[in-house]
Amino acid sequence: MGARSLRLWLPAVAFVLVATIARVGQGTTWLVVRGGATTTGIFGIAFALALAVLLVSAVDETRRDSFWDLGRSFPESAHRLTDISRRPLSFRRALVEMYSWPLLPIALLSAGFGVLLSILLHGLLTPSNGVDVSPVLAGNVYASPTEIAMGVWLAIGCAWLVWRGRRAALIGFVVGTGTATILGESAFDVYFYLDVTLQGWGITAGVALLLGLPVATWRRRRQLRESRGVD
Repeated sequence: MGARSLRLWLPAVAFVLVATIARVGQGTTWLVVRGGATTTGIFGIAFALALAVLLVSAVDETRRDSFWDLGRSFPESAHRLTDISRRPLSFRRALVEMYSWPLLPIALLSAGFGVLLSILLHGLLTPSNGVDVSPVLAGNVYASPTEIAMGVWLAIGCAWLVWRGRRAALIGFVVGTGTATILGESAFDVYFYLDVTLQGWGITAGVALLLGLPVATWRRRRQLRESRGVD
């Protein structure tokens, strides 16, 4: 695996690792954080981000390649995962481009970040007395405040990826975020029922992809025509 492939996978692995520790540690005695879920979520996201930067930096030091310059030569026959990492980019832009195409890395990143985000949202949206907020009722649909907030996050991410025409990334983001929400709800929601939650988020994911993929495909084709100077 080349250095550029590692740059794609290590941030996702870092977030999944930290999220797994945070999720498994909820409700146990070996992971007790002052401030509860809010502090766990904040420090979890911060630690995962720092770990990702350290891991990628270590790869660059080992390969003697600059983390800030992705413009080194690379074989044309290399895997598509690394195609987006050939040209010089700023660090911020590089992170955006890295997770614009690959399906599995963005699915893992979305799942890891989503678990930590759901923990943070639970801490923010749960009263200080620790009593779970009653689910919101809309017709026959029940959803906790955390689920609603995660749904908003899903909608924002989908809209951005659809606008950029990133079909594979859209699939990965929807699958990762949906998985993270289910894992988060299973830890905190006293009204959690696996079959009901799977059905609800399965329908949500299906609708998001059904509506988003055609538009993302149209956007991608339009971007390609514009890049070729075709009206």
